[in-house]
Amino acid sequence: MPTREVTYRDEENGLDVRIVVRTATAMDGMVRALLQNRAEEYIQSLTTLDGVPRIEGADDEATDDAPAEVAPVSVRIVAARMMARFLYSDLLAVVVEAEGIDTEMDVETFMLLPEQLTDVWQNVVYELNPHWYPFVRPEEPKPEDDAKGKKADSDN
Repeated sequence: MPTREVTYRDEENGLDVRIVVRTATAMDGMVRALLQNRAEEYIQSLTTLDGVPRIEGADDEATDDAPAEVAPVSVRIVAARMMARFLYSDLLAVVVEAEGIDTEMDVETFMLLPEQLTDVWQNVVYELNPHWYPFVRPEEPKPEDDAKGKKADSDN
């Protein structure tokens, strides 16, 4: 299986991290599913009122954007849900070696990692495992599509 190494050093915060990730195996896929379950439990802990996320400390008054029983969703809750659902499980599932971090970390600990680390880490994971990428990537035009879309100058 192809592997790639990610390194990150932040002397100010005492982090010196080395992570080796690989193209996912069937077992990695199962580990990912189990980590997604752990992430889902965390996501559920962020919600109230029958699973509808609320801003911490919000009251139950109606607003133009929400009925009385549901306060608007906090951007931080949405971000936490996305990180838990997509990044946490994908990044940890394919780690084969790690130094400087605990690969058994919980979701909250994962969210406290520096963005510079998780950004590089996710890029490598999705390069090795593009089928895991959670969002639609814009399609790059194929050379033959470019040729078909262009007309000769004399035809214009």
